[in-house]
Amino acid sequence: MNKKLIMLVLAFVLVLAACGGAATPAAPAPADPGAATAPPAPEAGDDGLRPVRLASHNAVVEGNSFRIRYELDIQEAAAAAADHGFAVSYASFVANWDAALEVQQLQNSINEGYDFILVNPVSVTGLDPVIERAREAGILYINANNIYISPGAGVLNVGSNQFEQGYLTAREAGRVLGPGARVIMMAAREGNAASELRQRGFEAGIEEEQLVVVHESFHDWNYTQATERMLEILNAGVEFDGILVSQNANALIDAFEITGTPLPRFIGYHDGGNFMLQMIELNREERVIDFMMLSNSPGVGGTALNIGLHQMLGRELRADLPYWSDTWDDVIALLLPNSIWMTYDDSWDGRSIFDWEDEARRLGSDVPTHWWTFEDAGAHFFY
Repeated sequence: MNKKLIMLVLAFVLVLAACGGAATPAAPAPADPGAATAPPAPEAGDDGLRPVRLASHNAVVEGNSFRIRYELDIQEAAAAAADHGFAVSYASFVANWDAALEVQQLQNSINEGYDFILVNPVSVTGLDPVIERAREAGILYINANNIYISPGAGVLNVGSNQFEQGYLTAREAGRVLGPGARVIMMAAREGNAASELRQRGFEAGIEEEQLVVVHESFHDWNYTQATERMLEILNAGVEFDGILVSQNANALIDAFEITGTPLPRFIGYHDGGNFMLQMIELNREERVIDFMMLSNSPGVGGTALNIGLHQMLGRELRADLPYWSDTWDDVIALLLPNSIWMTYDDSWDGRSIFDWEDEARRLGSDVPTHWWTFEDAGAHFFY
């Protein structure tokens, strides 16, 4: 991440604080980040580089633009680690939302002696025995993106501020629609920590803005399912003014086009180039629909990798970072601010959405991303 982007990220967080926005939910004293210790990095080889065998475990990849970019960012961060004394070899394992298969794959990675296991877990609990086995085997274990909330696991989580994503979207809907407006609430996946944290943010914003939820459903982070759910709502004749959706807003817009139904006054959020292009085309001649584009950056995996490498060098995580345990005891969650956001009237860098057209076409179904470099992760997260 370059210095300009870092300053913009920090400026965004300060603006939220000044405006009374909830950058993070209220929380009790966090768990001790020092509890998530790491084994030392292997000794350097003849080439002067410390060999690190990395196993990346993911719930799903194929058909999910966020997860595809997440894995690509990890690979890029792994390659860049060579400039800092590490020879990181990368292997990927995908459980396809099967918690039992994930456990089996993790046990295999432990048995095969990987140095670093980076997990975007299927479930928020159930991995404690595997985590303990990894520790006993001297393996660094970090959860990325999907926060693992099992009490007492003592494992480091590195994730985006999901609460903030839902909160900001609901607040923007309230600004556009006003108190009493009727909204559809389409969440992502039941039992998933990222989805649940995001939903808490939506609910906090809904309450503050006095919005009225007239229909609720889930889309399971699946484009086809999201489109089908929206078609069902439209065909049922549900009356609403806006839509709050945990990503996949582009799929919902497609449902309106399929049926020829007039668009709502607001929709948010999604983070792909395809959604940005939809908003550009719909609003090109006049203001047709307000929106929230907000980056749930998949670069969290690359950031987690660089944080882990510093831990393997024996560096201590700072205790004054936004660790958050909420109502979950002993959860060590390092939350990263959401940097890239855009509404009809404003954006993180002052550019109009129309200034993003070339970038949006380049992205296509891909999503904007960034990850903290080895240098920046060291400067920001460690003493």
